Amino acid sequence: MANYSDAGSSRQNMTMRDKKTQQQNKRNSKTPTATPISSTTVQEGNRYRSNRKVAAKNPSRAVQFFGAGQDDGDYDMLGQTDNRVIEDFEKIRDAEIHLGEYNANNPWNYKLRREITAVEFANGKSKWLQDIKSQFSITPDASMSYGINAVAAFKAHCLSIPPSLGTAVQATQLTNEVHPIFSRQVFDQLEDEIYELFLPTLRLATKFITTPCCLQLFADLTFSSRAVDPTKKGPRSRPISRLVTTTPNQKTITPAQFSLLQTHLLSLVPYTRIRFAEMLQIHPHMMLGTMHTSSEFLVLIDADHLSFLLKLSRNGNLNPAQTLRSNFFIALCLCHELAHVWECSLHPDRDRNLDDEPYYLPGDPEAELGYAWEREVFGGRVWPASHRMDCQHGLVTFDWPPDTSLLAKRFVVGMEYVARIQTMEVWERARDSHDPAFFHVPRTGPVGYYSDGMDFQGLSPADRVHILGPIHPPERQS
Repeated sequence: MANYSDAGSSRQNMTMRDKKTQQQNKRNSKTPTATPISSTTVQEGNRYRSNRKVAAKNPSRAVQFFGAGQDDGDYDMLGQTDNRVIEDFEKIRDAEIHLGEYNANNPWNYKLRREITAVEFANGKSKWLQDIKSQFSITPDASMSYGINAVAAFKAHCLSIPPSLGTAVQATQLTNEVHPIFSRQVFDQLEDEIYELFLPTLRLATKFITTPCCLQLFADLTFSSRAVDPTKKGPRSRPISRLVTTTPNQKTITPAQFSLLQTHLLSLVPYTRIRFAEMLQIHPHMMLGTMHTSSEFLVLIDADHLSFLLKLSRNGNLNPAQTLRSNFFIALCLCHELAHVWECSLHPDRDRNLDDEPYYLPGDPEAELGYAWEREVFGGRVWPASHRMDCQHGLVTFDWPPDTSLLAKRFVVGMEYVARIQTMEVWERARDSHDPAFFHVPRTGPVGYYSDGMDFQGLSPADRVHILGPIHPPERQS
C-alpha cells in the first residue's frame, strides 16, 4: 500500500523553492538513460513553481478553462484569455460559497437542473421517429429504442447490483490510502463530514492515477515526441498555428517512467484545488471543468453531486447501486480533469491560449485530453443517463469521437462492472497488467439510440420506484 505521509499533503506546510534551489535540483537530478526526455520532460514542471510570481504580474496572458458537459460542442474550451475570464476565475476561486444546505432537503427523486424531462424526452422521441422514417424509410421496432428503456436496463442489472455478486459489494471495498492530490486540504469549503463520505470516490480516483495501465495518456503526453499538424483547427473551426499532435511511442510504461509520473503528480499538490460549484453560473450545459492560471489549478464539480453526498449524510445509503455508480463517475470526472491539469503543468512557461491543448491522436475531432483519457481507459466516454449528476438513472457509454447520427448508440453500463471496479481484488490484478483495455467497459447491456435519456413512459410511480430503488428516506415517504 502506498504511503503518502511524507508527500506533503498539508498545503500549509509547503513552501516555494527559490530559483537557485530549483536550478540546483535540476543539476542533481538523474534521468534514466533508458527514458529519453524531450522538452516536455517531467522536470520542466518544476518551473511551475517559479512561474506563480510571473503569472501574478501578468495574469491576462495565463488563463485556460476546460469543461465537459452533456453534449459535445464548442464549449469544451470556453474561456478567453482576457480580463473578463481573469475576473471570472478570481470570483469563483475566492467566492464564499455556502453549500452546506445545498438541495439537501429536496426529496431524492427531485429533478436535477439539467435532467432530461419527460416532456423533453417525449418530444425528442417523436422527432427522432419522424426523422428516422424520412431518412431511412424504416419504422423502428421494439429492438430499436430511442433512449434507454428503463425496464430493459433494470432486467439487465444496470440499475441494481446483480444477486450473483452477493452482499459483499453493496459498498466500495477499496481500502487504499487517498493520494495527496485528493487530500482534505485540497478541497475548498467542504465540511469534514462530507469529505469522509467522499473518500470511497477518492480511493477509486487514486487507483486510476497510480496504476500504470490507466496512465498511458499521461505517459504519452510526457515522454512522446510531438509534431505540428497544419491540417488541424481549433474550437469553432478557427485555424490555429501551434497545434500539436502527440505520437505514442510505446504501450508499456517502464518503471522509470512510472516513477517520474508519480513524482510529477505529487509536485502538483500545492497548486491544485477542488471545489463544488454552481456550474450553471459558468455555462448552461457544463457539469465539470478546470480553470487554470500559471499560479494554480481549480477543478470544479457541479454542486448537484454535493446534494447527493448531503443526502447520504442525513439519510444513510438508501440505494447502494446508485452510490457505487456515483463513486465511479465522479472518480472518472476527477481524473478527466487531471488530464487537463497535467498537460498545462508540463508547459508552465508556454505563452498559452485556448488552442494550446494538443490532439492526442491524429483522428481525434477536437483537442480534448479528458475525453481522450476516458477512451484509453474505458473504451469510450461514460456519462450519467438522463444527465443526472447523481447517476440515479444509471450510466451509459459511447464512442469518442462521438457518432452524431440518428443511429448513434448508447450502451448502458452494467452494475457488475461498476461494483467490481471498486474491489481490491480487481486492482491487484490491474497493478501488473499491461493491457490498455483492462478496464474497457463491456458493451453487453441494453442499447439506446441517439439519446441517453431514460424512458419511463407507461410506467406507474410504483414501477419507477421499483426500477430505480429507494428514492425517499422512510420518514418522507407518502
